[in-house]
Amino acid sequence: MAVSLNKNRILISKLLAVGALSILIFTHPSLGEQHPFHVGIKTLGIVLTTLCVMGRIYSTAFLGGFKNQKLITHGIYSVMRNPLYFSR
Repeated sequence: MAVSLNKNRILISKLLAVGALSILIFTHPSLGEQHPFHVGIKTLGIVLTTLCVMGRIYSTAFLGGFKNQKLITHGIYSVMRNPLYFSR
């Protein structure tokens, strides 16, 4: 039963992906580039990308070449196990 359920779930996921891709390809945006919603989503994307880049730089700089020499348990590494993956 679990195998058939898994096969159905994979098939449904593929069908939904094809449907979503079809909608993206064959429709045009109803909002212009100057619409506040478009500007807000674009700004949010820029802010999140900037935060991720800053997180990667901070995590890498915090390691400071000690990655293979000792276990880092303070700073950002005391909060999460791998901030480099988190800020991807």
